[in-house]
Amino acid sequence: MLAPGATGQFTAIAERSDGTSEDVTKSATWNIWWTGPDRNHSGPNALSLIAPGMVQGLAPGEAYVNVQLPSQSHTPATSPTLSVLVLEPGTFRISGTVTAAGVPELAVIEVVAGVGAGLRTTTGEPAGQFALYGAAGPVELRVSASGFAQQTRRLAVTGDTTSNFELGLLEAPTDVSGSWAAVLSAAPACRANTPGAAWEREFNLDINQQGTRLSITRVSQSFWESCTVAHGTATEQGRIFGRALSFVIVGDTYGNDYSYPCLFDRLSPTQWLGLSGLVEGTVTGSIVHGTMNTAQGAFDLYETAPTATEPYGTAPKSICHAPDHTLVLRRRS
Repeated sequence: MLAPGATGQFTAIAERSDGTSEDVTKSATWNIWWTGPDRNHSGPNALSLIAPGMVQGLAPGEAYVNVQLPSQSHTPATSPTLSVLVLEPGTFRISGTVTAAGVPELAVIEVVAGVGAGLRTTTGEPAGQFALYGAAGPVELRVSASGFAQQTRRLAVTGDTTSNFELGLLEAPTDVSGSWAAVLSAAPACRANTPGAAWEREFNLDINQQGTRLSITRVSQSFWESCTVAHGTATEQGRIFGRALSFVIVGDTYGNDYSYPCLFDRLSPTQWLGLSGLVEGTVTGSIVHGTMNTAQGAFDLYETAPTATEPYGTAPKSICHAPDHTLVLRRRS
């Protein structure tokens, strides 16, 4: 363990099959790698390499120090990795998982009282795990997640501590499993630059539900999926809490966002509508009234069809990002 600003020296010793050994610290290759669930407090954000084998703590967190011996393969035997914690003296790490019904859950974890008050993180990778760096003594943790009851827990932190949370729902989810007929109506702002055929599109949704988690498959003969294997039908994940339903019609991560569409809806032999965005709706009996927000997504008109060699078609003829497309679902079965 290192304090922020402190340095530590590692030594690499190569042991040969003939029983001899050699200090290869200066000739070995040293690396700082990410570790832990919070990348803001991991890897080169927590630790830096300042000379062969010498590291310096930067800020509370943790990192892997990896060394590869000269002229050796990159295997555990010849490329050992050690974990280093960076903490203020007298403080410790609190780590654990947050689950709901045994499944990892996205949540916010924060220290609200005691040494470390103000520390805050979210669950990350591996899914559902968290870590906070710099707590000590009696502290109070608070865990919050959308759709779940908030939890508060008191801990006595006298060393690195593990604390796991199992969340409880605020409201039981409505059953939306089955087949639904969907009608997507274009936002008024998007109608001026798109043909009438794009103003209202009909398709089917098949929903499989396990608790609050939804698997949603879109079905339409006019759809062309550019981001699936062999351009097959896409299944996307959603959530439902009480009567509030949400899912994302995803786009490709081109440009570090999801605005480049994966879903294309054929309007005519020469016109295709590219779609991606966040869908949010409320269940009332056998109907879901919702919106599709394409402010960070796509409602784009293309003049050429996507193909295997040109999966996104050519540059769009028109683009309209709007938060208020309407989507109405009616249960079929």
